[in-house]
Amino acid sequence: MTATIPDGCNICLDTNVLVHLLRQDYIGEFINNTFGLTQRTMRPFLCEVSIGELHSLAIRNNWGAERIALLVETIQELPTANIVGETIYFRYAQIDNFAHAKGVTMGKNDLWIAAVTSIQMAYLITLDRDFLPLQDYPGFNLVYVAQDKIPRP
Repeated sequence: MTATIPDGCNICLDTNVLVHLLRQDYIGEFINNTFGLTQRTMRPFLCEVSIGELHSLAIRNNWGAERIALLVETIQELPTANIVGETIYFRYAQIDNFAHAKGVTMGKNDLWIAAVTSIQMAYLITLDRDFLPLQDYPGFNLVYVAQDKIPRP
């Protein structure tokens, strides 16, 4: 279900993982403990599109001021990878075409997250099965955590 990520390797946190870390629920706790996110030499990072997704969730779900403050604080503490430049644009196009060749249409934000993860030579930790078609994309390190396999407290 989970892979070991050596210390010193970059980790990109998918939006859904950060949601559970913010909730401080058993899923977030499992991911934090399994991958030692708070003890790693290199801090995990976010793709900048995740920030927009998180703010959208906060508005849609009427998060209170305290939870939004925690969101903003967490975002400010984590490094952010931007989606700027020809290298990232080209990788996005390559990954999109790779998925299409498999008959898969991916969400645009997922494509950006995959492109950033690949360019950064990082591991993407996600709960989202939508990334599974990319697990054999060269240079894309996917760590899919199946939510239904996480032991409940």
